[in-house]
Amino acid sequence: MHLFRRMAELARCRRLAQQLYEIEDTIEALPAGLQVSLSELVHREMRRAERSPHPHLYGTPPEQLHHTWGTGTDIGFSRIYSDSAQVRMRGVALWLTAAYYELRNSHERNAEALQRRLCTALRRVAERGLPERGGHIEWDPGRSALA
Repeated sequence: MHLFRRMAELARCRRLAQQLYEIEDTIEALPAGLQVSLSELVHREMRRAERSPHPHLYGTPPEQLHHTWGTGTDIGFSRIYSDSAQVRMRGVALWLTAAYYELRNSHERNAEALQRRLCTALRRVAERGLPERGGHIEWDPGRSALA
């Protein structure tokens, strides 16, 4: 059973790592104005997730809260292919938030590199929102979702 669980965790980390590449590409493809909006959207999503009773299952429908991993990343990832920039931004924000909280307490060795990449992506998103926040970052994804 332990071996099966380790293999499932490894496969999950690998899937999230592959999705993160596409999320990063989607972020980079957004015009500068939308990147500022994305920063605000991610900030709001992080605040909501932190207040939820199960942050690692953020974005998961209530009937699926008994699963080991939530479906927030899958839902968010499916939205990045939308023709609507607003839907793509919401998908990216949901994916980043759900992945952050899912990986935050992961004990999988391979998750550490993924956590660093994810925090780097979150930092870049936050920095793009600097003009709207008067030159300072209000949240630090490396420590906590809220400053």
